[in-house]
Amino acid sequence: PPVLEAIDDIPPDDLLQVLEKWLVERPGNAAVLITAGRVALKARLWGKAQGFFEAAANSSQSATALAELARLYRALGDSSKAMSAFDRRMAQLEGNLPALPLPDKSVP
Repeated sequence: PPVLEAIDDIPPDDLLQVLEKWLVERPGNAAVLITAGRVALKARLWGKAQGFFEAAANSSQSATALAELARLYRALGDSSKAMSAFDRRMAQLEGNLPALPLPDKSVP
């Protein structure tokens, strides 16, 4: 099925206004926040996109939101925030990974 951020016949700024109205009715909805973030990227509104992705990541720990955040931070040149978003995603995955020995970097 098509996704809202893929709509090209409506200007991203107009689509963003619709999504922002939806967020008033559905505050914290990760799917709407991620879509709004992607539409904000299309509109080249980096700060707004970051805000939407952060809200989605904080409200639901959405893997997609964390990936979008990491990608945006990396593109903005903020490596430490990109790694932080990536680390949050890895922490989510660790519960699903088998317990295996790993090197201890504190031991020479």
